[in-house]
Amino acid sequence: MHGSSVTIAFRASLLIALTLTAAATIPRAQQDDLDLLRLNGARNYPDWMAAEGWRDYRPFSDSRSRFRVEEGTLRLESAGDAFVIARDLYAATPLDIGRMPFLRFRVRVERVPEGASQTDPMLDDSAFRLVAIFRKEPIQALAYVWSGRTPVGHWSAGNRNFWGDFRRVRRKVFGQGPSPAAPWLVVEVNLGGDFRAQFPGEQLPPLVGLGLTTDSDDTRRQSLVWLREVSLHRNSLREQGIHEGEAVQGATVWYR
Repeated sequence: MHGSSVTIAFRASLLIALTLTAAATIPRAQQDDLDLLRLNGARNYPDWMAAEGWRDYRPFSDSRSRFRVEEGTLRLESAGDAFVIARDLYAATPLDIGRMPFLRFRVRVERVPEGASQTDPMLDDSAFRLVAIFRKEPIQALAYVWSGRTPVGHWSAGNRNFWGDFRRVRRKVFGQGPSPAAPWLVVEVNLGGDFRAQFPGEQLPPLVGLGLTTDSDDTRRQSLVWLREVSLHRNSLREQGIHEGEAVQGATVWYR
């Protein structure tokens, strides 16, 4: 199974993983900063998954994708296949994106599926996707993607098919191409601002889920990514006087 049918199955797998996930318990009373990944102190991948309420899903039974936790870092690798982990964030108190609109993640992209493109449904792979989910049925989400060839800043929308209705999923390319030096990056996006721009006139809903994916099934190549942080913030790093390209704790800041 290749091309668009693989892409459809992969999108559906994210929703399946999220549906199967029990709600996580996340303290969030009037906070200005909230860690959504909580890797500190994690000893290994299975223990971290169980403790933090993540579920995984492999669209292919022979998947060789591997996720590991190593010294406070999540390692995401795929080899001609796809892998999804998802977490339900909705509990008694929703995550208010109006209060904490800035999504920040610390990532290092070491290997990108050669030829991957978000404008070609037959090559729709990505080294890394972070999916912020606002509604499940039908799914409404914003996804931030590292692409092989598609330019940074490109937005694309999903469609409706026999797997489900993905017309309210929007994807933005935050990084593009191979990364030979593989530097650590701190990527900050205005999640609230992006939602309003992509869904004009709609009330900003709470954040109910989070997905992390890697896939190289269409190109049959490989990907390797390291992730240390996914967090929400009330204030942008810009408000601290930090400019694009500056280093923060050993990582280069990107505003996307």
